[in-house]
Amino acid sequence: MNSIESAVGWRHFYFYGLSKADPSSVQLDAQALVGLFTATDVQPAVVSLALIDPKYVINQKGLTAWLFLFLKARVPDSDTLKYVASGKGFSFVSADEMRAVFGSHINWPKEVLERHPYDFSPRRPFVLPFILPNSATPPRSLSQSLISPDGGFEIFGVAELDPQDPEKLLAIFSSLHPQPK
Repeated sequence: MNSIESAVGWRHFYFYGLSKADPSSVQLDAQALVGLFTATDVQPAVVSLALIDPKYVINQKGLTAWLFLFLKARVPDSDTLKYVASGKGFSFVSADEMRAVFGSHINWPKEVLERHPYDFSPRRPFVLPFILPNSATPPRSLSQSLISPDGGFEIFGVAELDPQDPEKLLAIFSSLHPQPK
């Protein structure tokens, strides 16, 4: 089996930010996302077409959004993975498919959520998950935030999910939270 045909052959990244609306209601366009990825020097990837509230990135069975992206590209065959890994293009998993699996169940322990401030009212936190083959160059950091053309959401950065410490994903949002004066 080729390393790209195994989930361990892919790294898990995400853009993170805040949205003016519920992330599950935001409509993303594949072409606009290709523009975002090009602007941030991200090579072709397997990408979610849904913004996901960070509380929901692990479903009730323990499946992460990133492993789901891999599975959607891998099944029924690995041609999509080969296409992306060769740098020929992106593969997108529909918003409906992502929202059906990630959007209603919180699998984080309550004490973990309590450690990280999460109220950005009226804005809502989100992640935009994507996977890259291990051989790909990691995305570069953003020098400034990026605002969607309609002003509906703002992306503050890009990070890699640490499978040994997924709580770091929530900690990133803590760093965005205004500090008490």
